[in-house]
This record gives sequence, C-alpha cells and structure tokens, in this order.
Amino acid sequence: MDWLVDHGQTLGAIWRGACVHANCRTRCSPTGKQRIILASDGYTTTYHAPDFCRRAAQTQRAIMGALGVATWHKNHAIQSCAGMGLAGHVALSNRNLAALAGTLLCKYRIIRLCYCLRRLFFTIYPPGILRIPRLILVSMIFTYIAPEIKTPVGGIKVLYRHSETLSQNNVESCIFHPNDPDFFCTWFKHDVNIRTHRPFSPLEDFLIIPEIWAVPYGLDAIKKHIPYTIFVQNGYLIAQGSGGADRGILDYVYENATVITSISDDASKCINMAFPSIPHENICRLLPNIGEVFLKKANDPFEFEIRRKKKKNVISYMTRKLNFHSTQVLFFLERSIPPGWQFIAIDGKSEDEVSLLMDESSIFLSFSELEGFGLPPVEAALSGNLVIGYTGGAGAEYFSNPLFRAIASGDVQQFTSSILQSILLLEAATESSWMYSAAHDLANHYSRQNQTDALKRFVQIVQDSLGA
Repeated sequence: MDWLVDHGQTLGAIWRGACVHANCRTRCSPTGKQRIILASDGYTTTYHAPDFCRRAAQTQRAIMGALGVATWHKNHAIQSCAGMGLAGHVALSNRNLAALAGTLLCKYRIIRLCYCLRRLFFTIYPPGILRIPRLILVSMIFTYIAPEIKTPVGGIKVLYRHSETLSQNNVESCIFHPNDPDFFCTWFKHDVNIRTHRPFSPLEDFLIIPEIWAVPYGLDAIKKHIPYTIFVQNGYLIAQGSGGADRGILDYVYENATVITSISDDASKCINMAFPSIPHENICRLLPNIGEVFLKKANDPFEFEIRRKKKKNVISYMTRKLNFHSTQVLFFLERSIPPGWQFIAIDGKSEDEVSLLMDESSIFLSFSELEGFGLPPVEAALSGNLVIGYTGGAGAEYFSNPLFRAIASGDVQQFTSSILQSILLLEAATESSWMYSAAHDLANHYSRQNQTDALKRFVQIVQDSLGA
C-alpha cells in the first residue's frame, strides 16, 4: 500500500486540526516495501518507510499539524473522500477525513486509518527539496516485562513502581509476566495494570526489557520492529542476559535499543565498560523506587526523634545474600557483644513488615554483593538505623552518608569491630539530630519527585527518538 500526499502548491495542501472520530482502536502493520509518495508542483519524491505508522489514537483524539493523507491500494483505487472515487492524488479536508474514518474503517475494512506517523527517518530524493515535519506521537503503551517471583525482590518492586508512576502521570503503562500472564506480586501494595495478552504491536508498544532477558526478548522485538529499552538494574547481570548466545548478539541487541536505562551510577558504568560503542548520552539514569513508607520517616524531625527513642537494642540483617559472611560475623560477636543486644534476621517479609522491623532495629548489617543499587541499606537508614557493611558496588553512591559505615567485602574482622564501636556510639548518644539530618538528605535525593522527574525524562527521550 502506498500513501499519497498531495501538496498542491509546494506544501500548501497541508491541513491542520483534523479530528478523526472512530469508535475502535486500529492498527496498521506496513512492510518495508511500502512507500510515502510526495507530489509537489508536477514531480514526485519517494520516501522509503520501513517503520511508518503508529496506531490510531483513542476515540475523538485530535491530531494537529498532520498532513492530508489519501490511500491508494496497489491493485485498485478505494473510494476515499466520502464516497467520491478518485483516480489520482487526493487532498483530504477535515470533513473528508472524518467521513473516511467513519465509513471506510467499518464498511470496507480494507484500509486501517493511521493518522499519526512514527519515525520519519527517510532518505530525501532529490536531496534538500522537501522536508517532512515529525508528527505528534500519540499514546503508546510502556510495557514492563517482568519475571514471576513470589518472594520479595527489590528489582521486581522497582518495575512495578515505575509502571505505577507512569500511569499516575498519564502515560499508559502495564506489567507483563510472560511465563504466567495472570501472575502479579502480592508481597507489597501496588496499583499497576497487569497485561494478560502476549502479542505486542510495533504500532503501540514500547517494551522495557530486564537485562537478564536482553537477548531473547530483544531479538524478538527487533524481528517484530517493536521499539524497546533494556533496563539494567544490575550491571553484573548483563552477561546473563545473553542467554548463552554469542557475545556479538548481545552487543547487537543493546546497540539496537532505542535507549538503555540504568538504575544507578554503577550500572551505567558497567554498561559503558561492556558496550563502549554505546554513547554515554544513550544511557538514561533512572532512580530506584524507595517506598513512601520509608521516605515519610525522614520528613519530620520530631517524629524521627520519637521513633529513635522507641528503638530497641536490635541488630537486623538480611540472609538472602552472603549468608556465610553473616554467620561468621555473628559467631565472632557472640562472646563480645554487650548484654541486652540481639540479632534479627529479615527474610521473606512484606514491605510493611520490613518497615516495622527496621523501626525497632538500631543497626542494620549490609551483606550486599555485586548489587545494581541495594534498596535495604537505604530503607534501613531512612528508618533511623546505622548501616554497617558492604556497598555491593552500587551502594557506594550513598555510603558516603554519615549513617553508613563501609566495610571492604570479606573483611569479617573489621565488620565485627565496627559493629562494637557503633554500639558504644549509640549507647552514649544523647541526641540524634545529626541522624535525622543525614536521613533527610537521603530522602530528598531519592524523593518521589526526583523518581518521577527521571521517568518523565525517560519518556521524553523515547518520544524524541521515535519522532514525536
């Protein structure tokens, strides 16, 4: 199918303010053989359009500044303008276009009107004669591909929260669990849209693919001409995303992404090291989602102090990472820890349960290992804990905060000594204003507003890249 645009006198036939009324969502899936043909003052210019159309927008959505488009089937002319048969170029008026949407889509079912054109990256023949403006990118669906994990994992929560935030800011978004479409996480509260059907459309979907599934889902997206990003939440899992494929395929998938997104400075550095061919400006830094239940704890100094006074002599830690290290630390502390102090292992708890345990705890032990960010240490610090332990790599960006004590990974003796010193510090402390100040700074840096702003920048980058 060719799309014919009549320019009349140069570009004089451009119409504006067309409002197409259709009661259904339409799709158009062109192939690389389709063309745009522009007629201007007696000569024709051809543009190749391998990825030409966007899906029709929702009912009554107006497309401003669009070009008048008539359709021409390669076998025969379709009566397009309100039933008037035309054998040549056609300039559509607003009334004609409304009639076309209202009659052809329902009556003929031969053509599917697409009034938002995507990605006008065409070669101009002859050079410089005609320039086509980029058109408005109407609503697309930002679909997050997510593993089905029933136990608490910070990376899954980030995907859910990002999708939720986009939806709250009028960006259509959903979560899709490919191996079990009916699955959804139950270990924390959320309000996301769960997608249950698998087929993706190059005309309406933008995929957010986790780095662990880069090759299988990236290759599928490329094959189907679906734009995508690879979301790197852990730079040390990039290699795993090859799925056993050749390294060149992994490079190919990353290099063909619309943009690469990362969750931390450390993840961005890993991307740069693994794929030096990807320009730094093609990596979009996002922020992890710190739950509101934790952020609000550092909003008021008086409430922070009240919670501090209610804390117990508890040292908390998580057993999911480096369990052997935590076992060693606890063993060496067994005979030297002051009376009245106890350890609490946090494992398999919901977000609210973790929050309550961290409110009681005074010290949190970090056994992070090759993390993409590391949410628990931040959540513990916002809850008024001194955090002692490993940065896990990515945690270096927040371990400079006064609430944190960094320990070289594997240095069990220093780990033990630092815990004993911190216990003495807390027992001797008469006020905690410095702790509130440090927690407040941390909350401001990872605030909900900053998280939202980062996601908005991401959406804008996608729109600009796709020709919005």
